[in-house]
Amino acid sequence: MIFDPAEYTRYKGTPEDITYREATEEETERLRRLEDVRSKLSGPISVIFIVFSCALFVYFATNDEFSPIFMYGAGLFVILSVMNTLKQYKITRKSIAYEIAEGIMVGYKEINNRPYMSVWCEKDQVYIPSLRYLSTFHRNQNMPLLIVRGDRGDGKKPNYFVVTAANDPII
Repeated sequence: MIFDPAEYTRYKGTPEDITYREATEEETERLRRLEDVRSKLSGPISVIFIVFSCALFVYFATNDEFSPIFMYGAGLFVILSVMNTLKQYKITRKSIAYEIAEGIMVGYKEINNRPYMSVWCEKDQVYIPSLRYLSTFHRNQNMPLLIVRGDRGDGKKPNYFVVTAANDPII
């Protein structure tokens, strides 16, 4: 096993480089619930942001006290919120079936308030620098993880993410 995080970069790969096994019934049910919880949280927040930005746009457009630049700025927020909602919809599409591989956490980062993990797959000797993290557990170094490939069907790109190997307390 490799202990120095800098050494992992020599084994850098992609999720396609890993060999997966079919998920059991219990694992499939758990992963379905995790994806469902994540999609339920992101949808309403995006809709609230769209409504707020539209209300701000209407306020600045109908009020003569403000410069037109405020109206254009609020219009930009409307466009960005709609684009973000479309992106959220694409990200949170649920998978039909799941395949799993085991790994451990070697790094963590947040991008746009979304947690991502760097994962080391011991079995295949592959380091994956960034996969979306869906579990609710706090993160710690060398935490056992399940690397998941979700099949979305109809030739669509697979959904890759990681979850903790232990059951989540909220799920």
